[in-house]
Amino acid sequence: MRHYPSALAAAFVLCAAPAFADYQQDALCVTGAAELCATLPSDMPNLDVPLGYTPTTNLETEDGVQQQNFDYFGWQSFVALNWPADASGAPMGSILDDPDAPRVWESYLGIDAVFPQANLVADDAEAACTPQGRMVLAQTSKLTSSSFIEPFTASPLIDVDGNFVMYDIRMNPVEVGYLRDNGLTTQAGQKAFAAANPQGWDLPRGLTGSPGAMELKTAWRVLADDSNPMGYFTLPATLMIGAENSATGQPLCLEVTVGLVGMHIMHKITNPTAFSDNWVWATFEHIRNAPDAAGAAPSQKNTAATVSGLEPYPPVGSCPVPQDAGTGWAFFDASCADAQGACTPNIGLELKNYLWEPDMPYAEKYLTQSGAGTQVTRCWEVYESAKNVDKVFQDALAGSVWANYQLIGVQWANGGLDHPDPLRPFPAPIYMVNSTLETFLQDVPVVHPDGTLNRGGSSSCINCHDIATDKGGNRSDFSFLGGYAK
Repeated sequence: MRHYPSALAAAFVLCAAPAFADYQQDALCVTGAAELCATLPSDMPNLDVPLGYTPTTNLETEDGVQQQNFDYFGWQSFVALNWPADASGAPMGSILDDPDAPRVWESYLGIDAVFPQANLVADDAEAACTPQGRMVLAQTSKLTSSSFIEPFTASPLIDVDGNFVMYDIRMNPVEVGYLRDNGLTTQAGQKAFAAANPQGWDLPRGLTGSPGAMELKTAWRVLADDSNPMGYFTLPATLMIGAENSATGQPLCLEVTVGLVGMHIMHKITNPTAFSDNWVWATFEHIRNAPDAAGAAPSQKNTAATVSGLEPYPPVGSCPVPQDAGTGWAFFDASCADAQGACTPNIGLELKNYLWEPDMPYAEKYLTQSGAGTQVTRCWEVYESAKNVDKVFQDALAGSVWANYQLIGVQWANGGLDHPDPLRPFPAPIYMVNSTLETFLQDVPVVHPDGTLNRGGSSSCINCHDIATDKGGNRSDFSFLGGYAK
């Protein structure tokens, strides 16, 4: 049974995404135009992916070209979502102009606006603070519902300046309409829905000209002295910290400038049909986040489409520090050292609580002996197809901050039976991970050495989200957001 979004959301979709020709694999705009545009890609019509596909990520085979289709889809989405927008969220002007303008995605609703009593902001901080920024970010003591802690861990990410990274989650109007129309924003509503729909949620799929459900997760670095030497897209933001998480014992209301360091785009599509149940997952990072680890490999190729092609199980072991990384990284300091020697990369703190200082560096209590934050290396090299499409869009975006971002990869999957267990859904590429959004999961295997699938906190978006349920334990179509219901 399909449950459609509200009339208001549907009207927004039809206005926001005009009809266009069949999906173009190699154009800056989804319409096929050779210029950047604000049109959000919504589906991939006429893309033929044969059964028994091999998820390679190079440009030498037919399958590599198919991966390139998805890479263009990811970049077109990134550009359209980050297009300047008016107060209603409608795109205007050019992405190369208006650097201070709101972006299209800023009109999308966040968790607190959709799920009553989600309480991402501590009550005392909310009472003490009148936000001035365009974005509100908060730490709470609830590590499972925080814009401060990375998933499947109890660890924050700390940059080289000693400041915590913060996270924001948004849903497009299509997803919000589905959740509200079906009563899925409360625990009681989810229970009633599950009784009538035992197969679980079925978030709307995109059709040509009409986007499906979308979820966006972004990662933000607090900029010291409001400076921006690395060329981030920046926002004025309000950080709201409750007394329980404040080193002073009093709630903190911090007006800061934040820079975008990471963005996940999760989009439900209709075509190709065999892949439509599993969403399209695009992930982006700033180019100066962290260096590749020594020995980092491209995302796993599986030329035989068998489980034996998944090795090695962790990609490069501990993702060791490279010898020639240089300087100027947001999350890597080549001089970082502790009593035992060079700092070990990608290690979280796993504490029960973290206390913010009232002044920068906010994470001063949690720095290494050399005063550095989290030492990050990228365990996976960006694969060839993504690098190729990155260059196309970075050239088109030259002169703007958006040229400083790169597509790390786009993941898609077949949920059918034409591939062997344990990989169902069967993802391409098999490994995909963002160093700012899943720092501590980068070298966690998708398949354990004993041949069983790792379904919790692995280095694969799809296989991780495949365990998602709502508050009552009912399948929620790859979305963890139902867990915020009260």
